[in-house]
Amino acid sequence: MAEKTYTAQEIADGVNIAHNEIRNQTGYTGDFGKVDGVGQFYAWLANNEDKRAATESVLTDYNAAYNAGQSYTGPTASPQALPPADALGLTSGQSSLMSGQSNLLGGQTDILGGQSDLLGGQTDILGGQVGLAEGQGDILGGQATLGVGQQGLMSGQNTLSTNQQQLGSAIGQDATSSAPATGLYAGQSGLMSGQADLSGQVDAGIGDVTANLTAFQQLVKNYQAQAAGERGNIQQSGVTGRAQLGKQVGGVEIAANKAAEQATAMRQAAPTLTASAPQSAQGYSFMAPPARGVATQTGQAAPVSNTSTPLGPATADPRDALIQSLMQYFQNTQTN
Repeated sequence: MAEKTYTAQEIADGVNIAHNEIRNQTGYTGDFGKVDGVGQFYAWLANNEDKRAATESVLTDYNAAYNAGQSYTGPTASPQALPPADALGLTSGQSSLMSGQSNLLGGQTDILGGQSDLLGGQTDILGGQVGLAEGQGDILGGQATLGVGQQGLMSGQNTLSTNQQQLGSAIGQDATSSAPATGLYAGQSGLMSGQADLSGQVDAGIGDVTANLTAFQQLVKNYQAQAAGERGNIQQSGVTGRAQLGKQVGGVEIAANKAAEQATAMRQAAPTLTASAPQSAQGYSFMAPPARGVATQTGQAAPVSNTSTPLGPATADPRDALIQSLMQYFQNTQTN
């Protein structure tokens, strides 16, 4: 293994000792002197995290010695003071150059730390890529399932389209100037025609019922008028009969009174009659009162009724109640 060629300043600072100590502590066998040798070491360290503590311990001791202006001699050796630059035969320009190289080494150390973090980030990226690949596998599986679902959806859409076409055929279309109505439109036209016919029949039936009801009402009115006339005739006949009966009774009363008066005159004209004569007179006298009584009873037996009207008796005829009930029923039916 080729060893790094260290500068006098690096040797004075103990850089070579620090590298050897890192090899001893970590077992690293790489060459720090190669191009990007330090970066390769930190890449190795990222895969050997158990060696990081030992590496950082060596770097801590080196930085402490460097910051104190001393040379790093290892973890167990006592730090030694750096010799003056003139003792090493260096000019002041070379001394400044060495100082810049020392600073460069510190910058390289920081770069190595950043590279280590970068490697850690790359590891995370690799892990993320693995997870991404798994996710892509899941996506592919989901796409396959989605393809099957899409096929089912297309089948359902085709069935729906077929049903819509059948429904459109069942609905049909309205009549135009060149084509008759079809489907439901035709059925609705027939239904409207049937409703119109039924409405006409109902109107005609209502007209017939109205006409029959009017005729019935006229018949009832005619009957009532005829019945009223008949009742007037019956009343007039009763009045006439009572008058004739009164006349007959009055004639009988006059004849009886005349006979009684004649018997009285005979009794007064024949005072010399025998004892039987007064008995006869008493007999005639006895007959007179009944005649007067007959006249009195006749006069009281036929009083003129005060319940009569010009068209007949005021007493309700049972037939009138029946006719009124029928009239009220038909009037309510016509109103409803």
